[in-house]
Order: sequence, then structure tokens, then C-alpha cells
Amino acid sequence: MTRVRMRVPRPTSCCFGGPTLDMLYVTSARVRLTQAVLKSSPLSDLLFAVQIHGVRGLPETIFAG
Repeated sequence: MTRVRMRVPRPTSCCFGGPTLDMLYVTSARVRLTQAVLKSSPLSDLLFAVQIHGVRGLPETIFAG
């Protein structure tokens, strides 16, 4: 198992992307964080791109109806 440590207190969603689906995109939120937490975590509310060697996402299947 691979664990990715984020430098934000509230990572929210993730998905794989890029031409070969080897980039993990992670969003983060800043809602309901105190001013003190926001000051110590200035990267909150950003989108992160993380490349993890040897890990890829799966292509999305098209809904047939």
C-alpha cells in the first residue's frame, strides 16, 4: 500500500489523469478551517498533482445507455 501525505488538513477528492493515467490529482478544501489552521496550512484550497511510480488509474468506460 502506498500512502501519500498531504500538506493540507482537508484533502477532498482524487482522480487519475494525464495521457497515461499516471498522475494523481487531489483537491483540497479550506471551508470551516480556523484562521490559525489556514495560517499554518497556506496550501489549503489548491489542486495537487502527484506522480507515484508504478501506479496508474484505469480508463473510464463509456456509458452505453
